[in-house]
Amino acid sequence: MTLGAALVMTVVTLSSCGGEDGDGDVAQGSTTTVAAEPSAMPPIPTPPGRPPTQQDIVGEWATVGEALQWRFTSDGEFAFDRINLDAPATRGTWTLEGRTIGLVALGASCLDDWEWRAGIEKGRARMDDELEVVFAREGCNRIAATRLTLVRIER
Repeated sequence: MTLGAALVMTVVTLSSCGGEDGDGDVAQGSTTTVAAEPSAMPPIPTPPGRPPTQQDIVGEWATVGEALQWRFTSDGEFAFDRINLDAPATRGTWTLEGRTIGLVALGASCLDDWEWRAGIEKGRARMDDELEVVFAREGCNRIAATRLTLVRIER
């Protein structure tokens, strides 16, 4: 689904005009095309924390509230899976520009590209770093503005 597409609607109006003695009814009509402007997406919020560096992101992460693990490598590759990161359901590439992490997935469970807006902060309690992300645009079966918290499990 592409967000922001314009809605176009065609309205056909018919009117009947009777002739004399009721014979010769003729339908006359007009066509009007109306285009509705797409509704603007609400702004994507900036996650808490400072902008991450590549060094911050590299490592293994677990998604809070989901059984999903992520691995980001220093050479710009990533993988995610629910069970085994050594044989992941999806692999791909990632880039970082400021707070934006671009991901291109090439796997059986997800063949898509999307962007996260990210912030990193020290974890609460005894946890290590937390990577807070918001989908800046839809991708991999998630809608824009979906929030995820990833907790570092290994550097």
